[in-house]
This record gives sequence, structure tokens and C-alpha cells, in this order.
Amino acid sequence: MSYKIRFDDITSFQTTSQTSIASWGQSIASINTAMSDFINDSSLQGEGIAGIRTYLSEVHGTLLQTLINLMNDYSSSFLLYKDGYYNRLVR
Repeated sequence: MSYKIRFDDITSFQTTSQTSIASWGQSIASINTAMSDFINDSSLQGEGIAGIRTYLSEVHGTLLQTLINLMNDYSSSFLLYKDGYYNRLVR
């Protein structure tokens, strides 16, 4: 059993996935900005808000950065896959 994969299909998929990843990246950036604005809001005082700030930074900030890293890793890996596939076609 073999699969026939056309290089144009891989390129089309890459374009579509990069568009989605860029959109997700913008959404994450908006969330990160809103979270930073909340964390840095000096009008909120007290021990409770200090705990919330720490939690947002350590948990949600880390999660958002992890999502960004995953999207970047996926993009890089797919580009390497596409390059390797193209090199096999050319030979």
C-alpha cells in the first residue's frame, strides 16, 4: 500500500496551517496583554490580589508561553518535513 502525496497539497496545507497559527498567535498576544494589564493594575490592592497575580503569572503565563512554543515548534517541524519531502522528489 502506498500513498500519493502531491507537493502542492503540502504547500497548500502549510499556508492554511500558518494562517491559523498566526491567528492563534494574535489571540494569545491579546490574552497576554489583557493579563499583563490586570497584573500591573496598581489600583487593585491586598493579599488576595497578590495571590491572583502570582497565579496568573506562574500558571497562565506559563501556559500561554507553552502554546506559543508549541506553535513555533510545529511550524519549524513542518517546514523541515516539507523541505525533506521536496529534496526526495528532486533526486
